[in-house]
Amino acid sequence: MVRVLVTKSGGKGFHVKGSFAIEYPRWVESRLDFSERFTTDDERMALVMRLATQQAIAHTGGPFTAAVFDGDRLVSVGMNLVEVTKNPMLHGPIVALMKAHEVSGLMDLGADRRSQYALYTGCQPCGMCTAAILLSGIPRLVYGASEKDVEAILDMERASPDLGLLREAGVEIVGNVLAAEGVRALQAYEHGCGANYNPRRRSKRR
Repeated sequence: MVRVLVTKSGGKGFHVKGSFAIEYPRWVESRLDFSERFTTDDERMALVMRLATQQAIAHTGGPFTAAVFDGDRLVSVGMNLVEVTKNPMLHGPIVALMKAHEVSGLMDLGADRRSQYALYTGCQPCGMCTAAILLSGIPRLVYGASEKDVEAILDMERASPDLGLLREAGVEIVGNVLAAEGVRALQAYEHGCGANYNPRRRSKRR
């Protein structure tokens, strides 16, 4: 969860102190083995899809899950925490990237040429997540279901992603990896009447 402590100081306004922390849902730890090695894109994406399935079972948010790998090594995972934190910024890819920066101690995930950082997402990132990818410096993005799949299944109008910005920055992009599984995760969320974030935006959902 996000924790920010606020205290009032002697007539000079409010001062923020304490910490900003994101905590995974309780089920996450039991589902991960950071000693496991993942040698292919399919294996890495399969982990992301398993997280999406568990996210739906546990009712801890939308089916938008992600993971950061360094070569065959799992660095971090992320899941959509919008519903549980009431914070619309905490999308799965952003959570995964924030954790990766914390674990690695790097501000730029592309700065160390000896590393092979890559972000795997169950579906094509939205505009906000695309910007976060660009700022993170991560050199590779792999996604499953497409933006068209998200909009068609969830009838959710998202901030349009511009993958061209990532390509211009030198980010390698690989799409449609285990896309069918990504589509099934979106359909499961839709059938379970998952929340439509920011309902003031155009949507046919009720």
